[in-house]
Amino acid sequence: MNKAVIYVRCSTQRQAKSGLGLEDQRERCLSFCKERGVEVIGIYVDEGVSGKVAPEERPYLSQALQVARQEGAKIVVAKLDRLSREVHCVAGLMKHQVDFVVVEHPDAPSFLLHILASMNQFEREQISKRTKD
Repeated sequence: MNKAVIYVRCSTQRQAKSGLGLEDQRERCLSFCKERGVEVIGIYVDEGVSGKVAPEERPYLSQALQVARQEGAKIVVAKLDRLSREVHCVAGLMKHQVDFVVVEHPDAPSFLLHILASMNQFEREQISKRTKD
């Protein structure tokens, strides 16, 4: 991996205003790239965007994907759930879009990423249920 596009996301405007989650994600991704000697060619931030929104419908993730494709770069995220909390979205990105690296699990095989995506989707469903209750 020579080039990277960093993508960070938070789910609510309140989280976005605090900046803490976004800044932590950004710093973790930048540190990862620096340690591995990877050139960061862009940082894209979706503020207040749910993980259930399809990647191509997010303003900045869709831009990040386009730049990564054009430049032959990988998408770098701090955690897999920043890309999506939907298994089919993660699987679609893995199969058709661009390569990505998850800082928490940089050497994870696709099998493990699918399991993590399933767990993230389950957690999203539980959060929704708790909110409704």
